[in-house]
Amino acid sequence: MRNGDISDDQISSSTDNISDTDTTISASNGRLDNNNGYWRAGDQQTTPWFQVNFDSMVIITKIKVQGNGDMGSQEEYILTLQVKYGEGNEALNYIMDGSAIKVHL
Repeated sequence: MRNGDISDDQISSSTDNISDTDTTISASNGRLDNNNGYWRAGDQQTTPWFQVNFDSMVIITKIKVQGNGDMGSQEEYILTLQVKYGEGNEALNYIMDGSAIKVHL
């Protein structure tokens, strides 16, 4: 994603439909080392999500996240995440650890 191989229209998030004048939090800013802003969940969101749509079937071996350290005493970063996968928005499945949803730290 960092190098732009994934276009902005392949990236979406739970903040896409929030009317917020802070455009720095848009999903397209959710790339590593982005100098134009960053992505974060909306202030009142209890189940935020970030989605990347690939043009074809891919194998993902790593996910790297980066916090926002530019907020002074209000640093923003992810503590845990869960990953879903599938062939369309209607049929996404969690990565499981046995019978429990896998939580990545």
